[in-house]
Order: sequence, then structure tokens, then C-alpha cells
Amino acid sequence: MSGLHAQGLTLRRGRREILAGLDLALRPGEVTVLLGPNGAGKSTLMSALAGLLPPAAGKVLLDGEDLSALAPAARARRIGFLPQTPEVAWPLEVRILVGLGRIPHIGARGLSAEDARIIEAALAEAGAADLADRDASTLSGGERARVMIARVLAGEPDWILADEPLAGLDPGCQIDAAQTLVRRAKAGGCGVVLTLHDLSLAARIADRVLVLAEGRLLADGPPDSALAPPVLDRAFGVRTALRRGPEGLSVDVLGR
Repeated sequence: MSGLHAQGLTLRRGRREILAGLDLALRPGEVTVLLGPNGAGKSTLMSALAGLLPPAAGKVLLDGEDLSALAPAARARRIGFLPQTPEVAWPLEVRILVGLGRIPHIGARGLSAEDARIIEAALAEAGAADLADRDASTLSGGERARVMIARVLAGEPDWILADEPLAGLDPGCQIDAAQTLVRRAKAGGCGVVLTLHDLSLAARIADRVLVLAEGRLLADGPPDSALAPPVLDRAFGVRTALRRGPEGLSVDVLGR
């Protein structure tokens, strides 16, 4: 069974049930966008898919193997996780920060010439090569987003799970970061799952869209069906219109 699967996945925070009985079958080489209102359970689901949050019931499978059975280092080699608002706690050089993405592969052997090549390639792929010698603590929001994506890419994972990687970025930075992840999925066969709030951007970059609301999956399918007005209107409590233009699909929010 190839891919990342959730079977009967139930997740709780304390006594509160966040998600109940969720079934998913995510495929490599696709960009899957997870949408939903605040509090819908998107970040909780992403943490569970990354193996960072044990389910209350059900399980997550990676290529047919229970994710909980994998050693942390083995899991980290397969799944790259980019959390919301990742912090840079120390004044590290950007190249060193990106190199931390190689840790699951390096172990005790130390950094090799091949590791160094992969790090430089990840910086270039994320459009961050010009930042390699900078102090990471001095970066702007857009620069930090590129560097953190480079760090995930340096790990060469089979799956990239990115929780709101474009939040707070200007439109140009959003497009650049999104295109980097799309290219990795299409060229490298990596499975990419990301949460977004921009409905139109989701329509344009996603192969598949998941819509969560009140702990339930309202839609799972291609953008033209998962972003249909009845789905979005129910999920977000707004009136929407889906239209197709020269740039592809877009979603207009018309009001309450």
C-alpha cells in the first residue's frame, strides 16, 4: 500500500475531540492542500500525519507500515515537517540552519561532501542561495520562509508536510514558496501536503483539496469539486463563487 494513509483517525486535545474517524489516502507526487476555518483541526491532523501526535484511535500508515512503529530517525528521513511560524532560536548561519535538515541521514558519521552538495542544492531550489552566509536571526519573514523550506528540502524526504508555510508573507513570496513545493512534488515525486487560508491559491496549485470543518472532512477531491460553493459556504459560513479565468480557477468570497 503506497502512500500516506489515515485509517479511522481520531484525535483529541484533553477531553475535546478534534477529529473523529477520519479516513485518508494521500498519494506521492501530488500537492494536497488542507483547508478549513480556524479551529477545524488542520494543525492537529498535520501533526498526526507527521507522527508527532499519537491518535486517540485509528492509525497512520506510511507505505503500509504503522507510523508509530518507525524509529524517530527513520520517520524523520521519510517525512519532513514544517510547523507554523518556525522559530530561529540561535544566531546560526543560514547554511548551518539548512544543514540541520540532513541530521536524520548523517548520524554519527559527520557531514560529507555529498551532504554539503545537497544543502547547497536545497538553498538554490528554495531561492535562498543568496542568504547562505547570513545570520538566520536577521532574516525577514519572507527570507525565513525560504530558508525553512530549504531546510526541509535538504532532508530529501518522501513527504513534506507544511503547516501554513505561506502565512504572513506578501503575495510574491507566497507564490515563490508555493512554486518551490509544487516543483518538488512534480519533479521529485515527493508527496506535499500543506495547509492554506488563500482559497484561490489553493485552487491553482492543488492536485487535491481536503476541506475540514467541525472535526469532519467535508470534501476530498480535485479543486473544481472540493472548492464548490456549497462546500466552502458550509465550511466557512460565507458566500463564495468559483470561476475559471486565464490563470486558472479562483474563488471569490462574496460575503456572509
